[in-house]
Amino acid sequence: MFLHIFVYLVLAILVFVGNVFIDTYLAFVIDTVFIVLSIVSFIIAVILRFGIDAEFSEENTVAYRREKCVIGIVITNKSPIPLTFCKIRFRIRNINKSKKERRKSVKRKLVAMCPPKGRTVREITFKCPHCEVINVEMTRIYAFDFLRIFRIGKRLKKTATVVVLPKLPDSSAMEKMSASVGEEEASLYSSTKAGNDPTEIFAIRGYVGGDKIRNIHWKLSSKKAELMVKDYGLPLTDNDTLIIDIFDAKVKRKIKRNVMDRLFDMIYSLVCAMTKRGFGFNVCYMKDGFTVKRIETQNDINSMFADIYTIKPYTEKNSCAAAYYAHHEKEKMRIFYAAPFYDKNAVRNMLLLSEIGIVYYLIPKAGTADDMPVKFRIGEE
Repeated sequence: MFLHIFVYLVLAILVFVGNVFIDTYLAFVIDTVFIVLSIVSFIIAVILRFGIDAEFSEENTVAYRREKCVIGIVITNKSPIPLTFCKIRFRIRNINKSKKERRKSVKRKLVAMCPPKGRTVREITFKCPHCEVINVEMTRIYAFDFLRIFRIGKRLKKTATVVVLPKLPDSSAMEKMSASVGEEEASLYSSTKAGNDPTEIFAIRGYVGGDKIRNIHWKLSSKKAELMVKDYGLPLTDNDTLIIDIFDAKVKRKIKRNVMDRLFDMIYSLVCAMTKRGFGFNVCYMKDGFTVKRIETQNDINSMFADIYTIKPYTEKNSCAAAYYAHHEKEKMRIFYAAPFYDKNAVRNMLLLSEIGIVYYLIPKAGTADDMPVKFRIGEE
């Protein structure tokens, strides 16, 4: 735009000089053309400014860490004049940042054109190096005249939210994770509650009104001369639980962020492998108190990460593992425990959880092979 303004000023100076040195009707013609052109350009910019608008094609979207996020921008021109050039300003920021850090948010521009009484779609692209929730805000849109001499801005308050999911695990990592998740599944059946898995018999009892006919044990019923019914087993894998503890640690910010990214990558690989089995599981974390979510679909996974990204690191006093222990009785079950660091607090929490189930841990600093869930054993530190 500065180049166009510079050219405009140069022309204005030349017109003024022409008025001084040209003593004919030509000077009048030049003045008239210049003034009319300026007025028409300004009026066109005003008309376009009132007729132009922009919005995000999606208000909520997801991207993956270390990949580019692409968001569609729909630009509408309601005026009868073609929009040959417009500019949109954006502000991109992490919602967890402080007000001081938000002032340093990334700023981007997008230029486009649009037909009269029509619309056009453009895209804004940016990198997603970390696991986080990002707000992309349209702050202003500028309409230009044909010669780009004048521009008139319009304030916008449109926002899109991007949940940056952990990086997608490769096929070999998913195979290893799926195998690890399936470990000992055959032996994980409740010893206190019946279920609906026909491959495992929980108990055989006498018929009670309301029992399903297909559950009747016909051979045993004929021997005992009374109807006997099979109660099927309850697979504890259907009640698998992932506990996430995000403790604060006195380490450099860059190290902490890298550790958290790696932790979220591990959690994402785990939850993808668990949902792939065809049934859900529970996730527990501390967000405005003890929180439990049931995860069964990809939307559930996206919502969970949007939640845990906004958790502020806390002290051991707010341990999710301790809160989970207080809410559950001692019974055979399977627990996956995720934390940023393998330290005495993590070991103490796993000791506590081992009283109510089989514990597997996912901790980036544990130095575990291939970042697979590792079974916790008492005395292991």
